[in-house]
Amino acid sequence: MLPRRRFIETASLSLIALLTPIQAIAAWASQAFKANSLDAAYQQLFNSTSFTTTRKIQILTPQTAKNPSAVPLKINANLPNVQSISIFIETANSPLVATFQLSATTSPFFSTHIKMVKTDVVIVVVKTAEKLYSNRKKITLINNHCGS
Repeated sequence: MLPRRRFIETASLSLIALLTPIQAIAAWASQAFKANSLDAAYQQLFNSTSFTTTRKIQILTPQTAKNPSAVPLKINANLPNVQSISIFIETANSPLVATFQLSATTSPFFSTHIKMVKTDVVIVVVKTAEKLYSNRKKITLINNHCGS
């Protein structure tokens, strides 16, 4: 577990690194966010649909989620020279959820919440200086409506 001070430093540096080139990244990834299939999003973002599956990308989230509007997701990429981390939902109408460009000094770990419509597979793709890696995890949504 990270000490609180180290965590705050890492989170602050990550936020600064992510927000600095936001307009350039938004323009660059806009077609990938508009893609309506997983392969089209991969092609737009990475110019490839081929990835090496690895467990070095840890997707830390509950197996079941009660609130589909805020599914907690932590990602840790234990890979060298990470340049970007992207999150996809396998069967979503717009599969690309988020993409984060990382500087060389940014730790490839972050925590976020994503919105899901139904039980689905979350795919994380990590781009390093050498190649593209991926890992996936199925997240089951539980209907938790009052009176059901």
